[in-house]
Amino acid sequence: MGRFAKNPQLARDPESAVVPRGATTLRPAVPTTGAVRFNSTLTALEYWNGASWKQMTAQGLVTLTVEDLYTGTPAQQDFTMSVTNAPGNIPENIMVFVAGVYQNPLTAYTTTGTTLHFTSAPPTTISDRIIVVHGMNSTVVV
Repeated sequence: MGRFAKNPQLARDPESAVVPRGATTLRPAVPTTGAVRFNSTLTALEYWNGASWKQMTAQGLVTLTVEDLYTGTPAQQDFTMSVTNAPGNIPENIMVFVAGVYQNPLTAYTTTGTTLHFTSAPPTTISDRIIVVHGMNSTVVV
């Protein structure tokens, strides 16, 4: 009898199973690798990977936004994107191409909000278009 009180098992319910839930502040102090819970602060399922809590994401298709930025002046390094590079403005969340050549994040450019900042001014001829692909940081089902 004590085994079931200490190690409860999920019931065989054909409709659903309820996992432990609680606020971020109520996470276990010493979680077990593979622990799963619903974080009511983040409204997301999360799991402990042995080093940190990770959110589980939905699998699905996303809509990518392809933006053709105009060619700038010879010294122009900042360009305004129509989409904010979120969350966290991480440059790796977008793909940037100049004249069809992929640009390495943090080496070739950085982002802040809607600003794309190149570390050096890109070429300015009409064939050297700047293309930005947004939506690389999401698994939200469309």
